[in-house]
Amino acid sequence: MQRPALFPSLLNYARQSLAVLLTIVFFALLSSCNVSFYRDKDPGKSITTQTDLGVWLVTYLIKSGRLDYAVIAGPGLKGQELPGCVTLSTDGSAIFNHPDGTKKSLIGSGLLIQVSGTTVLKSTQNISGSDFQAFLDNKPKDYSLEALIAFLHRRSENSK
Repeated sequence: MQRPALFPSLLNYARQSLAVLLTIVFFALLSSCNVSFYRDKDPGKSITTQTDLGVWLVTYLIKSGRLDYAVIAGPGLKGQELPGCVTLSTDGSAIFNHPDGTKKSLIGSGLLIQVSGTTVLKSTQNISGSDFQAFLDNKPKDYSLEALIAFLHRRSENSK
């Protein structure tokens, strides 16, 4: 006895629908794995702000409650955006592109860097993430390393 012609087409449709559904679920799971993998490898954040002194670009990473690195570029000319001097990648890396062409990995370096034109100032300070975030939230007129260190000094004096 032969089956009706409708039954095989309905069965094929169900198989194709199931295959599409399983493919969608597979890629959704694969995508969520990649997101959680890269979430643990955050390379940092960048903010651009303009003050009376000029334009500032601040790139930083706060990790485990500590400032892992900060690169401050500026002040630049008003109305002009600063070129990025830090390359942030989805693989979790952050590379400082020195004006002389050399490159330095920033993750775990503890470096504070200020770039103004071709002048580069470097410092290593043990700064808490909350102190650095307070500096940014304060919306200072001057984002330089000198201003950051002065802010931290005033903050520690006020907490005594």
